[in-house]
Amino acid sequence: MIMQINFSLLICVSSVIVFTGGCSSCKDCPSALEYHLPISLTPQQDTFSIGDTLHLSIRIPKDLTDKQGGIKNTFENFDFKLKIVGYRYDEPHEFSTRIFNITTQIGYDSVSYYSFFDEYGLRPVYNGSEYIYEGTLTLKESGVFAVYPGTGYNDDTNRAEIHGECDMLTIYFYSDTNNGQNNNVELVSPYNGNSTFWENQFKLSGGYAFVVRE
Repeated sequence: MIMQINFSLLICVSSVIVFTGGCSSCKDCPSALEYHLPISLTPQQDTFSIGDTLHLSIRIPKDLTDKQGGIKNTFENFDFKLKIVGYRYDEPHEFSTRIFNITTQIGYDSVSYYSFFDEYGLRPVYNGSEYIYEGTLTLKESGVFAVYPGTGYNDDTNRAEIHGECDMLTIYFYSDTNNGQNNNVELVSPYNGNSTFWENQFKLSGGYAFVVRE
């Protein structure tokens, strides 16, 4: 269980995106740029049954404004490398069956297989003003779970670049699931030592926790 929890935390933190590049305009720039991706997971409840569904909606405007210094950048035809990851917390879960199936209504999805967590790649449709992904998650098994919609970029092996305002700075992208609500973090925080730091990371990584009953 300890190895699972630490690895889950590592994945959550990896939802932070780091951009580097040449600086085209660094005047009045903050120390770093912070952009939040608007994501919705509904219904907002803490308990489900096998076969129930969650609706996932991602709508990212091409113009995003930094939370630290109000710096706006345009993400035109940008590959956000969106993904959603699911973990089980109530028991070690090696050789797991898939926690959920995903059905896409707008955009595209692809499946990755791992031993104790699930990951789907998500590709939104860009209409010239925003990036749109819509899909449903059908829950397949009972237990205590959390899902994390986010991005596949990271600052170690998969950096991304953007050219715009203050683009010499580190740029962080966070998943703002359901407007940054706690999204039932109390269901999974006992498995991580009730750490306030971990709960903050859960929020920044867009975590959404729930229990599935038989």
